[in-house]
Amino acid sequence: MRKLNLTQRRWLLILHLLFAAIMFGVAIVFLILSITAANTNDAGMLKACYTSMHVLAKTSVRASTIDRDITICANAMGIV
Repeated sequence: MRKLNLTQRRWLLILHLLFAAIMFGVAIVFLILSITAANTNDAGMLKACYTSMHVLAKTSVRASTIDRDITICANAMGIV
């Protein structure tokens, strides 16, 4: 296996920060949707909040978590 040069390590760090920012943004959306769901009396709004959270959990959260873990491991080991 070959070592990563400085430019490659920086790109891995940028990708890691990008995926971490996506996760942070999704966490904020989850917080907003949870507060909305807790304070609504409308069944349609409640279902929409939980459906949105389910879709985010299946797509964005899963992908960004896996990609973030891969980039940090590759960067920490310094190899590809």
